[in-house]
Amino acid sequence: IWPTQKDTDEPQECKNVGDYGIRIVPKASTGYTGAAAAMFTIMPYDIGRENTAFKLKLDQTEFDFSKEEPPKPTVEVVKSENVSQEDYDKLNLSTDKDNPDYIVEYYNAEKNEDGSYKELTNSAGKKIVVVKGKNPYSYDKESTQGSECNFTGMLTATYNINGTDLNSVGINASVIPESFTYNGNEQKPDVIITKTKDGTVTSLKEEADYTVVWEENGDYTNAGTKKMTVKGNGENGFTGEKEITYKIDPVDYDSESSDWEMKITPDSFYYNGTKLVPKVTVKYKGKTLEENKDYTLEYSDDSIDAGDKIITVKLQGNYNGKKELSYKIYNISYDITYGNGLNASLFELISKDYDVSKADLKIEKIVSSEEVPAGTDLTN
Repeated sequence: IWPTQKDTDEPQECKNVGDYGIRIVPKASTGYTGAAAAMFTIMPYDIGRENTAFKLKLDQTEFDFSKEEPPKPTVEVVKSENVSQEDYDKLNLSTDKDNPDYIVEYYNAEKNEDGSYKELTNSAGKKIVVVKGKNPYSYDKESTQGSECNFTGMLTATYNINGTDLNSVGINASVIPESFTYNGNEQKPDVIITKTKDGTVTSLKEEADYTVVWEENGDYTNAGTKKMTVKGNGENGFTGEKEITYKIDPVDYDSESSDWEMKITPDSFYYNGTKLVPKVTVKYKGKTLEENKDYTLEYSDDSIDAGDKIITVKLQGNYNGKKELSYKIYNISYDITYGNGLNASLFELISKDYDVSKADLKIEKIVSSEEVPAGTDLTN
């Protein structure tokens, strides 16, 4: 057995990573001649694999934020609970400080779009230690540096640099104003964040200490409860997220205000046996509102029989309130005797409760057993 990369015919120990060859030569006493050969490879041990023999041990996992260099914990690679001490010792991982079998790197815990960790910054928040086996086989196929090392793969551990959490005691968030009234435009309040410590109140600065994140495609125009998220800026020692809400209130109906106009046309009908309802128009500041979006209509009855009728306009959505509008269906009764001519006067065709002042009757045709001759006087 010999390593293919070494110029030697001496048998070698198959222990470290690399390509090896096996040569088989028959004994002379067998009568066979020639030789046979085969190749095999010893791959590096992946320290991040399932049931790995290794784990990370940090000397400290909590640090206080300061504006100096970011603190870093000391890292040890130690035996995991997955293997015995004997099997662990056989792997012979070098932890020598001057020449270990691994590389230690520190990052922010957030990831970039390509999945890599973001560069370590002096900011509050979660950080991550990444320990890589020096052999890049599992994480950088193109690199050959360290390819003779017996260990590849990655182990990670997290630690925290503690700042001031926006949800902690002493942090107060508010908005000015606390509410708006719908006006058809987008409306967003100013966000105020303060910190109280030892009786002293200081105001945090937007962008420097925190950022305000509005909902993507959020509706900040129509009436309702709105929300945004305030995120602490770790670079100034603030962490966490806080949700803040405010309201856009609907416009209240005011019968005394000239901004509102509600009317029906026409305001009366004459009974004809069918449903009779007027057209309802609702306007606010000259804008015509939409039925079923801005308001609904409720009718006092089926709107067929004669009598006083009421339509209730109920505002909704960006508007609030209601108003009752009235109209009338006048009653008409008639009694025509069919025979050899018209046997009833016009006054008999109209009942007592008919409002003559609102009448606009036009007799198109009166039919009896005989056609009424043109020009017939129907006055009496």
